[in-house]
Amino acid sequence: MIPILNFGMLLASSFLFTLFYIKSASPAALEKRIGLSAYQRCTTYRLISSVFMTITSVNYILYYLVPTFFAIALA
Repeated sequence: MIPILNFGMLLASSFLFTLFYIKSASPAALEKRIGLSAYQRCTTYRLISSVFMTITSVNYILYYLVPTFFAIALA
């Protein structure tokens, strides 16, 4: 059960990391719409994306230590 949850968390956190990182990548374009607060918002997005990247990194370590049943079935 743990390997399946780990794999699901790996996919979800990778997706959320990518989403928030892309949102944080263009503060100048966002500034045209909402003003100078765009830089603070992009900083927040970048911090959130770093949290999800940390979760992804921990999941990769757990994936190595507790392989999924898919890898065991293929071996």
